[in-house]
Amino acid sequence: MKVFHFEKGHEAGRTMTVSELREKLNEYPQDMPVFGTWESVCGYIGPDDFCVEKIHKGDETEECDCLLIDVEGY
Repeated sequence: MKVFHFEKGHEAGRTMTVSELREKLNEYPQDMPVFGTWESVCGYIGPDDFCVEKIHKGDETEECDCLLIDVEGY
């Protein structure tokens, strides 16, 4: 995990490294779609921020399991 700090030195948050993210993603099928679940912010990603849900974007015949990464922590 990479720790970021506020200007005065206290912890702002932690986010996964590329290596940690790759390791976590290996737990899921290679062809599974992935979505982030936040607006236009740089959100932290932790190992507990992953879940799988059935998703479609209107055409219900395309519904499938998708990996959701909760990036609401900023």
